[in-house]
Amino acid sequence: LCRLTEQVVFSDPYKESQYNRWTSPYLDRDAEAIRQDNILKLEVAELKSMFCERAQALIHGDLHTSSIMVTHDFTQVIDPEFAVYGPMGFHIDAYLGNLILAFFAQDEHFIEGENRKVGIMLFPHSHRLIVGN
Repeated sequence: LCRLTEQVVFSDPYKESQYNRWTSPYLDRDAEAIRQDNILKLEVAELKSMFCERAQALIHGDLHTSSIMVTHDFTQVIDPEFAVYGPMGFHIDAYLGNLILAFFAQDEHFIEGENRKVGIMLFPHSHRLIVGN
């Protein structure tokens, strides 16, 4: 399963892959720019190397907004089948990326007539991210 994470996070988004999806034709130029950006690909290769080589802690491996269940009484993280030893920062980066992508994808999923007031505020000095409506 670690190889699947490597593929989905560090390889497929930067090349032609049957698993890539984007809002075509609107993002076709952006997708092509990512595939052609060799400097970006070198930086991602370094991140992939860190993911594979830095076994700092047991990490979830697939933490995203659908993996965290929250009620008034408790918070629970589910789906640990991708758990692996890896770099501690991987969770935070993957989760923040998921929140940001979800935020910018709202327009595509908006249903006319819905009351929608959602915002994301990032406070880098205090390492806090607030998502709310």
